[in-house]
Amino acid sequence: GIPAEEDQNSSPEPEQPDQAEQTPEDFRALMAEEMRNNGNVGDTFTIDGQPTELCIHGDGFGLNVVTTGANTSCGFASELLEAATTDLNPTEQSIRDTLPQAFEVTSPVTNQTYTMDCSTDARNLITCTGGDNAVVYMY
Repeated sequence: GIPAEEDQNSSPEPEQPDQAEQTPEDFRALMAEEMRNNGNVGDTFTIDGQPTELCIHGDGFGLNVVTTGANTSCGFASELLEAATTDLNPTEQSIRDTLPQAFEVTSPVTNQTYTMDCSTDARNLITCTGGDNAVVYMY
């Protein structure tokens, strides 16, 4: 048989809440709580159990926050937001209505251009992934 330690290591329990069971209302309440407690740029902002860095708080386009994962700079998140919102009016238009599924973003850190793939889930959370393990969340 397999020793208990090895069996546990091969299938760790996920730390994230089960997104399939989370209603948009529950998620909205969690995000509101995060914004109250961790609403300053640079704060650690938890999304789906994962620590992210709060980069932008309240910049229009139907968004409250833009955060990044561990391998992503706030400068890259800003470039991504700028690329995704070109020609949009920040007070009248939502990024969710026009967000391309995939687009190119140049990193101000590496000066390389990366393809980012974005999707919006039922909770209205936009998740963009790509590049060198880059993750940007917009809500």
